[in-house]
Amino acid sequence: MSSRPLHVLKGHGSNIPALAFVPNSDILVSGGDGGCQIWDARIGVQVGQLFQHTSIRSVGASADGQWIATGGNDGSIVIWKSETREKLVEWKTGHPPLSLCFSLGARELASGHEGGQMNVWNPATGDRISGPFKLDHGYIDWVSFSPQGDRLAVSTNSVVRIVDPHSGVDVIKPITAHKAGSRRALWSSDTQQIISASQDHTIKFFDSSTGSVISTCTGHNGTVCSISLFNHGELLASVSDDSTIRFWS
Repeated sequence: MSSRPLHVLKGHGSNIPALAFVPNSDILVSGGDGGCQIWDARIGVQVGQLFQHTSIRSVGASADGQWIATGGNDGSIVIWKSETREKLVEWKTGHPPLSLCFSLGARELASGHEGGQMNVWNPATGDRISGPFKLDHGYIDWVSFSPQGDRLAVSTNSVVRIVDPHSGVDVIKPITAHKAGSRRALWSSDTQQIISASQDHTIKFFDSSTGSVISTCTGHNGTVCSISLFNHGELLASVSDDSTIRFWS
């Protein structure tokens, strides 16, 4: 892998807190000041915009690539049709959504918010399916549906939680093995493990049924800001505020 970027994409006037690929496509969505920019990541060209009239805090895409969800600093969530950029539905939530995640079949959309609340919505209508559930006193940085859609992994500024999306009840005891808050929590491809990136500079693998630590990855010298699985779950990429990207197998 080259140490030089393949493309440098410029289109936002300030920081860019939200980024998501549309599955099965070359489309990348970046969210920031006043809306989202749509890019063809293969050639590095801007191909569209989504205007929400507020700073964007979060972006999510459905697994089939049909829908894009954006969360605004004003507490709004908007669902867009990815192919046409048409706004399909918009609703207000009360608190800025910091994370958005579609269930595998896109029948549900989970949102994690400032103030430690989590909700589950019907993305086709904006109706609340469940919540709000108060899961933390601070922020919910990340929510992630299990592939079966029956559990949610939730990263907060204090713990990792595995909860029932319809009751908000912990499925297992909250995981507190990190020395600082978790920034991201992902499911392994077989759902047997939760992988958590933390402010304590580590990545930890937990048994998703017990919460016990399986292994720990060390090497970063700063907060591990994000992680992503690829190559059918056999490789893990991590990015940190130590200005490095690392790959783990």
